[in-house]
Amino acid sequence: LGMGGYEHDVKTFGLAVTQINKMKPDFVVICGDLVSKANDKSWADFNRIKAGFKIPCHCAAGNHDVGNKPTVESLQAYREKIGKDYYTVEHKGYTFVIANTQLWKAPLKGESEKHDKWFKGVLAAAKKKVSPV
Repeated sequence: LGMGGYEHDVKTFGLAVTQINKMKPDFVVICGDLVSKANDKSWADFNRIKAGFKIPCHCAAGNHDVGNKPTVESLQAYREKIGKDYYTVEHKGYTFVIANTQLWKAPLKGESEKHDKWFKGVLAAAKKKVSPV
């Protein structure tokens, strides 16, 4: 993905979804760069293909999704098109942490502080758990 032009990427993502479904994992995490360019067509194509998963699909924001320097607008667009840009997923006694690392790379006043407070809360809660995080 990401090496053969837009139409190639769309086709390859669809093939990847098909192959992942055949493997029957409990869920999948896409670790950023969901799209090459964050525009309406790219988001629509991504969401259309992602809907083909027969398992839960969790997404992490990357620099192509929210920018090298996230803005209030880029985060809002991501949240409208994809959902939360940081959250945890509980599965079979494990906690999976989906962080928005772009907010660490290029802090955004207000947003980075909220993200860091959330992350510290996740870590504090993990200390009290018996299960791995």
